[in-house]
Amino acid sequence: MKELREILDRVDRIAPNERAILATVVDVKGSGYRLAGARMLIDESGSAIGSVSGGCLETDVLERAKNVLTNRRPTIVVYDSTKDDNSVFGLQMGCRGVVRILLEPANDQQPIKAGEVTIDLFHRSVFRGGKPIHLTPKEFAVLGELARHRGRVLSHEHLLRTAWGPAQESQTEYLRVAIRALRQKLESNPKHPAIILNEPAVGYRLAAV
Repeated sequence: MKELREILDRVDRIAPNERAILATVVDVKGSGYRLAGARMLIDESGSAIGSVSGGCLETDVLERAKNVLTNRRPTIVVYDSTKDDNSVFGLQMGCRGVVRILLEPANDQQPIKAGEVTIDLFHRSVFRGGKPIHLTPKEFAVLGELARHRGRVLSHEHLLRTAWGPAQESQTEYLRVAIRALRQKLESNPKHPAIILNEPAVGYRLAAV
């Protein structure tokens, strides 16, 4: 909690012409030392607050953050320490798992509204009519990706790759279950959704307004 407060305080002090990147652990399988939701804020000078692992990943994440600072495009990085030839884990620091980390500009994260739903990507919180809504990590990963591309149709493969990883791109039932749960929690009438819209045989999009 202290780490999160420090990150929030630093974000509040980011100047309009200053840039920073937020690294968030999206998913962990095996040992990664930090759970999904762990965050690290990186400023232009390379200074960081927080951590995303037990020291296994931070150096590489700092390097990759430089590209996101330049192109301003959110990026997901997958680290697989179960492979002996993975150079990032060459120091054998005890991390043995698969970790997926989202890098995105911290300055661009204003809450997103869709109907009576408010999605706060930075705080990883969702409200409906002002009341907090609990989402599972996978549900938030799907909703967050739709929110980042609000109004655009995202394919089933894109959403599965983002929330579950490349190896699960064909598991459309995973996505259907998550969308069904999101609609139950967020829509006024889940049978006639107005927030998470279906594009038959293609994917889903978040309503633009």
